[in-house]
Amino acid sequence: MVKQKTRFDGLDVAAMVNQTRQILGHKLANVYDGLALSASVSGDSSGKSTFLFKLANPNSSNANDATNAKDGTESKHKNRSMLLIESGVRFHATTFYTTGDNNSSPPSQFAMKLRKHLRNLRLENVTQLGNLDRVVDFRFGSGQNSHHVILELYGLGNLILTDGQYSILALLRVHDYEASAKSGSASDIGDVKVRVGNVYPVTFATTLVSQASASVPAPPASSIARSEEEELAAELEGSESNENKASAIKKYLIDMSAEEANQWVKQELKFHQEKAEALLLSASTNTNKSQKKKKDGGVNAKMLLLQPNSGVFHYGPSLIEHCLLVSGMNNPNSKFTLDSLETESPPAQWGKLLDALRVEGPKVIGNLNSGNGKGHILYREKANGISSDAEKNKIPHSDKIFDEYQ
Repeated sequence: MVKQKTRFDGLDVAAMVNQTRQILGHKLANVYDGLALSASVSGDSSGKSTFLFKLANPNSSNANDATNAKDGTESKHKNRSMLLIESGVRFHATTFYTTGDNNSSPPSQFAMKLRKHLRNLRLENVTQLGNLDRVVDFRFGSGQNSHHVILELYGLGNLILTDGQYSILALLRVHDYEASAKSGSASDIGDVKVRVGNVYPVTFATTLVSQASASVPAPPASSIARSEEEELAAELEGSESNENKASAIKKYLIDMSAEEANQWVKQELKFHQEKAEALLLSASTNTNKSQKKKKDGGVNAKMLLLQPNSGVFHYGPSLIEHCLLVSGMNNPNSKFTLDSLETESPPAQWGKLLDALRVEGPKVIGNLNSGNGKGHILYREKANGISSDAEKNKIPHSDKIFDEYQ
């Protein structure tokens, strides 16, 4: 059974950013928080991290639409777009909603802030920050009147309202970044605080780097929530202070030859083997089976490529697995050790993988950015068919139950 996604990954963000750009130029009419939304529109049970942005199309003519429409509902949808944003999870246009206009409960403080600063401003741009990072910048207005809504789709998530200079005006969650995570020295500037009045620290929240550190490969933000595979990759990465490892990495994997890539893999496997042996020695009295399972055995290619020093970690698990399959590695999850590497994955195989990473990766990302990528909607038929009310009101697709996105 295919494991269902619970949140967007970097590729989903790239695709949805391109889709959302179709409503650029629309004016923000109102903002509703999740407490007023229908339960069918959000997986956020509390509704505190979900918001619905009502955007009006300024170029639409009410009169013309009313003439061509069969009823008022069709005309209404032609004149507006509804953008759903759920902090840490997703963002997309939707037609399944209730705005709670008749709800007696007042809007949240954050929704009020959004209304105050963004109402009647046009959505001018939507940008995915970093290198396929799960951070999206929605820019409303232009010039001195511009404001930004920054959506973080990793970890606990966040939704941040800033002015045109990225000074934070309001946010859902206050937290800190450790300066040492990117600068290497916490004593110079201390922890970076994400809170009202401070400038949004884009170089800490994404893989973007400042000019001062542009020559150093940028690791992902320390607060990014990882899957089990990404957690194992992070363990492989280990301490950047390891002299043998740091001195050996001269360039990214994608720039290496097949033989160089094979040597890189050997080095990583040796490092992992030494670290695993040290951990087993220090925990020899520990009888926890789950920990032993994680420390024993080899490493699969996907784990290695998800390391920041591979240079392709931003592809994410799905695209990396696609490249592995294209290269002929029919079982991307099969593990190999330093002793079995030459037999199970010889240098020639790594040459094919490098070709796939160089060709397939940019091709897939290019299709997503250009809008040529295609997706699938999964659903199943309702056992009882269409209800009488749905048939009477001609509600589209009311005979289907839509599955969560894959």
